[in-house]
Amino acid sequence: MNPLIENYVDTLHRTHMDNARSCYQAVYGPNSANTISPITNLIFELFLFNSLYSVDWDSTFKEDSLTFFDTGRDGPSEPKKQREFIKACKHRIDSSTQFVLADAFSPLAGHLTSDRDWMRVQPDDRITTELGEKFFRDIVWIANTAQERSLFADKVTFKAIDSCTYFVYLVRNNIFHGQKRLGEIYDRDHLKRLSIYDLFIRCVNSMFFKLMGKPDFGSVYAQYPIRLCHSEQSSFEIPVDKVAHLAFSKRALKPLDSYLHWLLSRECLLTSHFDIPRGIMFYPSAGNDLLFPLIVGLPYCDEFHFFDQSLQYVAQRVIQTLRILGVRPQDVDATRSGSKVCLEFELFGFRRRIWLRREDNLSFLNEQTPIRFYFHRGDSNGEGGSDQNWDGSLLQELVARADERGLLVVTDGQPGGLTSACRNRLREVLLPAVHLPNIFYVGTLHKNEADLE
Repeated sequence: MNPLIENYVDTLHRTHMDNARSCYQAVYGPNSANTISPITNLIFELFLFNSLYSVDWDSTFKEDSLTFFDTGRDGPSEPKKQREFIKACKHRIDSSTQFVLADAFSPLAGHLTSDRDWMRVQPDDRITTELGEKFFRDIVWIANTAQERSLFADKVTFKAIDSCTYFVYLVRNNIFHGQKRLGEIYDRDHLKRLSIYDLFIRCVNSMFFKLMGKPDFGSVYAQYPIRLCHSEQSSFEIPVDKVAHLAFSKRALKPLDSYLHWLLSRECLLTSHFDIPRGIMFYPSAGNDLLFPLIVGLPYCDEFHFFDQSLQYVAQRVIQTLRILGVRPQDVDATRSGSKVCLEFELFGFRRRIWLRREDNLSFLNEQTPIRFYFHRGDSNGEGGSDQNWDGSLLQELVARADERGLLVVTDGQPGGLTSACRNRLREVLLPAVHLPNIFYVGTLHKNEADLE
């Protein structure tokens, strides 16, 4: 391929990835900032999209020369160039790339909740209620079909993509030409719609970059709302913009944690609905990876033991992390005993304890407390890892200490790997290959089952 074409694609791809992994803030002072995502992400992604559809890609590939559309009066309109761009993508799809569409567009599925009142657009001179309804019907169809790995390069698919692209173009015109007031952008329902517009254009751009052979693509980094239903009448949600801030600015979550949470809930492997949480979660070599295991463990556990011998836990930082879940710092009782720090608080109607333990992981096996939940990821035999086979022989000891409900397991199987018997009793959960580890093993192991060796 012509170096000019490669350089153009590489430059736009790097910007696309930077935008996908960014959460933007407006800073007003040392202690004052507001999140301005997803609107800023959407604007950047629209600029990228404009740079992509300004190229006549069919001619570029045919002549091996970067060819732009005529921008003069006789040149094609913006919607026409967009349709030509989508058509050029379709021409690149063959049997070896038939799942590109499913990979690029499937992240949309996690944003389409059963409550869809927020999908009702505000009509104006450009956008009618009917156009908004059609857009979201098409988006729901694209998302569900992609999630089923059945989104193929046929006429129906590309008609829906073309239609949605044109709708977002109308939204873009409203943003750039001042049809929307600033207050509307901060409306919670409007923010949800903006997240969909941003993600859809990111999916379209991701489709192109995957077809150009790029293994990493922006739509896979879409953040999902994290929901916990702590009673029949009430629930708690961390909205998308805050999840993105936690993942990309605070580093309190890993980039695909919200996707993993949604996937575990959708596949009914773990619940987000509370019963009476009782039991202990054990996480060896946890490092600073606290928030996500806490979120997935809350419906099951009232006590959490985070071990890491090499890191110094800062209790105040963990207390600030609890604020994300609605726990006020003044409501946390912190006590220290040697290498242990205990944080006790009430959350969702139940008393909880977090133990931060700067000890060898193996010391947990000397205690006779029963265990309900085993969480483990990111460990290794190398520098900074535990060099302990927790997912192998040591896992058998944990299973033996589970009660009649069994031991809940969420692990990446590293280091050393699970035994074949354990692996056969757990479900494999696959994350996109751009993220490592990209396989998790999830399920329940019972001590009264056949030998798990």
